[in-house]
Amino acid sequence: MEQILIGFYALFFATGFMGVAALYLLDLRLRSQLLKLLLLVQFLFLIAMGLILVYLYLQSLTLPDAGRIETTIIIM
Repeated sequence: MEQILIGFYALFFATGFMGVAALYLLDLRLRSQLLKLLLLVQFLFLIAMGLILVYLYLQSLTLPDAGRIETTIIIM
């Protein structure tokens, strides 16, 4: 389960960073205000995903169950 969760986060981060790059390049071409807003939303999404991952990791360090991440998800 831990490998699946890490893969899930890696997939979202990879597609998130690719989305940021694509939106940035499109913004350079079109200079649209909507694209700037979408880029901001994408950055906020990536920051939130990163904070959740850090929280789950730190929470798993304090659990007596050998620090398993899926136990943390069940508790939440």
